[in-house]
Amino acid sequence: MLRAELVRCADDVVTGVGTLSLPLNQEDPVPAEAMRLLALRIPLPGSFARPAEPSDRAECSPAAYAAYLQARYYLGLRGGDNLARAIEQYRRALQLDPDFARAHVGIANCYLFMGLWGALPPDEVIRRAAPRPRLAARSGSRRTCRARRPRRACCRRPTCSTRTPRRVQGHDFPGKGVPRAYPYGIYDIGRNAGFVNVGTDHDTGAFAVDSIRGWWRAEGRRLYPEAGKMLITADGGGSNGWRLRPWKLELQKFDDQSGQTVSVLHFPPGISKWNKVEHRLFSFICSNWRGEPLRDCEAIVKLIAGTTTAKGLKVTCRLDRRKYPTGRKVTDEQMRQVNLTRNTFHGE
Repeated sequence: MLRAELVRCADDVVTGVGTLSLPLNQEDPVPAEAMRLLALRIPLPGSFARPAEPSDRAECSPAAYAAYLQARYYLGLRGGDNLARAIEQYRRALQLDPDFARAHVGIANCYLFMGLWGALPPDEVIRRAAPRPRLAARSGSRRTCRARRPRRACCRRPTCSTRTPRRVQGHDFPGKGVPRAYPYGIYDIGRNAGFVNVGTDHDTGAFAVDSIRGWWRAEGRRLYPEAGKMLITADGGGSNGWRLRPWKLELQKFDDQSGQTVSVLHFPPGISKWNKVEHRLFSFICSNWRGEPLRDCEAIVKLIAGTTTAKGLKVTCRLDRRKYPTGRKVTDEQMRQVNLTRNTFHGE
């Protein structure tokens, strides 16, 4: 009766001890078929039996990974000398990277095969292989902690497990400690570039036109020096609504100052999502500051200016602290000074 007592592995983790008994004549030597049955009955996954995972290469140094691959090659060749070479390469990988968990598992596999082939007694196999899974689990946990370390000094995101997140309120209410911010965006479709003016007072028609004027002075007249006409697509409501007199009056002042012939196309109510400034500019701005507490205007400007996309979106942002009082009345006399020409297509 041949009785083998070997450490059983599952998914590269030693889970216990397995036994296998085969009826054999005591006078006969142990046949090779019995050793083959031992290897089949006690499954060993062995990292050599499957291709290397991309995460292995990403979690260790290049030199340690090279030694690990060399050890896998020797382990696949089997044989006493090759197993000794595999253990040597695994230990070299651990010298280069002590937290390389798969190298510990590889050493345990080598000792298991030595026991299968009679190079080591079962007690010696268990003594040498049993500590390796604990070392591998300990190294793997340290590796996970390093992998989850935030790239920045303090990311402050809810998914950050190594930092204490900032406490914020579920709802904000107007007050001295809660600053107001009104971002008004201009999106250049041809250049895939945005310009956002963040106001701190009120979202009025004068503020909307000042935002357009700021873009023209900062970028527009430099990029389009020969332009004589300007087409603006805007939402039908808000500070640039099609019915607001302050918006039309301030737009006439901008037209006189810049020398541009300004045409405005308003989107009908309910379909502002067709406006490209929504899904090409502000959607990415919202994604960029997701999970970040907007505590002050400087943080808002910084997050907006840091918005980029794979297609090369660039955003310029500035802070506007000027006062824009509400309740301004535009008389009929002032409206008669506005050179307004309605379009033949829905020129309401």
